[in-house]
Amino acid sequence: SIENSAVRNVICQAVSKPVATSFIGKYHNLHYMPKAVSLCLGFLLDEYLVGVTTFDYGPFINFGKIMSQSFYGNNQVLRQTRFCLADEMPHGSESYCLAVAVKFLQHNKPDMKLLISYVGGLEIGTVWQACNWLYIGLGKVRQPTGDPIWDQFHRYAMPIGTKKERKEFAEYMKAHGKLFPYPKRNS
Repeated sequence: SIENSAVRNVICQAVSKPVATSFIGKYHNLHYMPKAVSLCLGFLLDEYLVGVTTFDYGPFINFGKIMSQSFYGNNQVLRQTRFCLADEMPHGSESYCLAVAVKFLQHNKPDMKLLISYVGGLEIGTVWQACNWLYIGLGKVRQPTGDPIWDQFHRYAMPIGTKKERKEFAEYMKAHGKLFPYPKRNS
């Protein structure tokens, strides 16, 4: 098991798709890499891979109608497609690693202005909430299964441009009624 204090030493760097695919196959609850992946980032602790997140360009589903067509172009939006950490990572590591990935993208992908993520199943997105991502509401899957838990997902957005751009984006979303309170877990 990894100590909580060690998590602060995690660094983020690009990794190959085969490395990310292998890690996701072992640690992600779906155990497979999506077809559409343009960027793979790894979280390293003492040169040991302890996590992976992957992204693809464009908003996917109907997110573009909400935002990117009127605020950002698809080439300025990265959609998070997978995010997972090794089982040895301590509780709470997810939000720190997600924040490290955001900083990595801000410094290494200055043309990117927005990150989006979809959280489905029984999850409500507490990791994204802890990182202050904007909650954009519920979405529905294209091919429903009939199970309301799996037929919807929570949508989160993180503007990563300049401070002014981030503020303008949040104001735009609020003015257009596209920001919502974070969902809460039913007790």
